[in-house]
Amino acid sequence: MGYESRWSGEVRIDPPLTWTEIKNSPVVFQDLKLRLDEMVEDTATGQVRTVTAAAIAPLTTAAYNGYAIEEELTAFAAAYHATHTLAGRIQAHGPEGNQWAYSVDGPSVTRIEPTLTWPDRHDAPAFNAERVLRDYAEQLAASPDPDAGVWADVLKWAADRIHGGHLSIYANRDFVKRFAVNPYPNEPQ
Repeated sequence: MGYESRWSGEVRIDPPLTWTEIKNSPVVFQDLKLRLDEMVEDTATGQVRTVTAAAIAPLTTAAYNGYAIEEELTAFAAAYHATHTLAGRIQAHGPEGNQWAYSVDGPSVTRIEPTLTWPDRHDAPAFNAERVLRDYAEQLAASPDPDAGVWADVLKWAADRIHGGHLSIYANRDFVKRFAVNPYPNEPQ
C-alpha cells in the first residue's frame, strides 16, 4: 500500500473530444478518466446519440495513490495540445493535510505546491531593519534626553552590522568588545 490522497478538480478540453478522438486516443488512463457528455437528438429517422469528452477528472472521489496522474496528464497534453485547448488543475488532498496539484495550461503540466500567505497588507513595503534603526538614530538627534546621543550611537552601530535583516557573524564579537557585556555567553565566539 502506498500514500493515498483524495483527488479533485478537472482539466477542461476545448473543443471537447469527439467520439472518434475518444475511441482512438493514444492515451490509456489508469488514475484519471475522461468526463463524458452525452447528447441525444431526435431526428426524422430516430434518435442520434453524440458522445464527447469536455474534461479530464480524477478516477474516483475515494482515496487512491494517483502515481500515474502526472504522466497521464503529460501524455494527454502532448497528444492533444495542438488541436485542443487544455486548462485546469487536478488537486491532491493528502491524509496529513498536505496538498499539491498538477496544473495544465496547453502543453505544459506543472506540479505546484501551495504557499502560506498571511493576511497582511500586500502593498506594504518590505520591512527593512537597518532602515528602521537608522530612522530611530536620526530622530534621537532631536531629542532633549541626555542619553539620546548614546542611544543614537548604539542604534547606528547595530544598523552598520545588519545585513538583510540579520546581524552579521561579527556583530556579537564587536558588541562584546565595545560594551563589555555578552548577550550570548554560551555561543561560540
